[in-house]
Amino acid sequence: MAAAISVLANEGVRVEPTAIKKIIDSEGNVIEDNTYPTRATTASDMTEILQSVISSGTGTNAQIGRPAAGKTGTTDDHRDAWFVGYTPEMACAVWTGNDDFSRMNYAFGGNIPATVWGTFMKAALEGKAIANFHKPGNDLVAVLVCDESGMKANTACPKTHREMFRKGAEPRGLCPIHAAKVDKPRETERPAVEQPPQPEVHEEDLQAPGHV
Repeated sequence: MAAAISVLANEGVRVEPTAIKKIIDSEGNVIEDNTYPTRATTASDMTEILQSVISSGTGTNAQIGRPAAGKTGTTDDHRDAWFVGYTPEMACAVWTGNDDFSRMNYAFGGNIPATVWGTFMKAALEGKAIANFHKPGNDLVAVLVCDESGMKANTACPKTHREMFRKGAEPRGLCPIHAAKVDKPRETERPAVEQPPQPEVHEEDLQAPGHV
């Protein structure tokens, strides 16, 4: 299973699992070479999608503080649970289950296997420089989506997630369910214009000239 998912990490190239990468003798001669060629394929699109599983999906327990992608798995009867994932440097698969094939009380791909995977990968990659997945100009775009409506989230949507779409297939409109809750910008209040003081008018000032 780890070899299968490593195809995505290797940009579509399958590599036979091996404990030896290369053997070079004291004179610089290559005795054995298990390195592999790389080529850009649509595997990078799948990596983008599987990264969201760890960042905001069912595999958040597998977060390790560096780019990683993976997938949870659980059988309907809870007898098997997996987390299979990879970084640019390494692929790893974790399975949990009982030896007698009995049902587990509380285990699914996103809790125990994902946690074990994260613990192992942190230790295995400790001290190594953080590497990013290679992106050969893929055509995916990330969109923040409202969990309830499936449309683009606005500031009032209570629960959102990041979802990958091919360019041109992403949702165009904003969430209509929570649109009414978005505060509209207030109109700028105009400052009150002070009126000049009016002269006081007395009754005697209203009498016609020449009259007493």
